[in-house]
Amino acid sequence: MDLLKPEYNILNVAGSSLGYKHTRETMEKFKTRKFSDETLTNLAKAATGRILSKETRVKISTVRKGIKLSDKTRIKLSAIVTARNGISVEVTNIISFEIMSYPTLTLAVLALDVSRTAVKKAMDSGKILKKTYIIKLYKK
Repeated sequence: MDLLKPEYNILNVAGSSLGYKHTRETMEKFKTRKFSDETLTNLAKAATGRILSKETRVKISTVRKGIKLSDKTRIKLSAIVTARNGISVEVTNIISFEIMSYPTLTLAVLALDVSRTAVKKAMDSGKILKKTYIIKLYKK
């Protein structure tokens, strides 16, 4: 194809779309298309382990500045980060002997209605919190 150089070929190199500029209509279609769960999973797998250069990370950050995420997206991202980085805790009520586990320190703080510092100190020192709770690091 490259040797023949057909008159109506809009691509410069056969088999490559390098240099081709999509129309506005096509770009709008790309932006509004919906992906299946399977496709999203495959895209995530393909991106896993990818190492981006500092320059690329700066470019991505610059382009994404000002983008407002929906509440649904923020909750999903929070769950992913929590699963990866969260400190899971186990809270034992010494009065009722009820044992509760929380996937993050923050959720334990909200449930117990105390400060994050108080929960962290009680967990690290082994002391009883509010004369009721023993807090331990939860082993997953």
